[in-house]
Amino acid sequence: MKAKKILAVLLSVIMVCAAAALPAGAAQISESAAGAAAVAKSGETSGDYTYSVNSDGTVTITGYNGSATELTIPKKIDGKSVTSIGYEAFEDCESLTS
Repeated sequence: MKAKKILAVLLSVIMVCAAAALPAGAAQISESAAGAAAVAKSGETSGDYTYSVNSDGTVTITGYNGSATELTIPKKIDGKSVTSIGYEAFEDCESLTS
């Protein structure tokens, strides 16, 4: 009986700690998303792509302004290797299907 009470208290403490951690994690995700969205609005442009240059000289695509229905991500933009696609880089591309 005593073991059941200890287990119940322990589980209650774990649940409270887990619930308390969720809002903090959600705030961090929102801040990261906001930061990524801010990057998407700025940067350099090459053709239909908007991009940012990373600290190692590679490129993150942050936006696309073309009207293609199918798109292949380029290996390089302006001679720099494309290594990532930014958060919501293709958010407003209604014509893209693949």
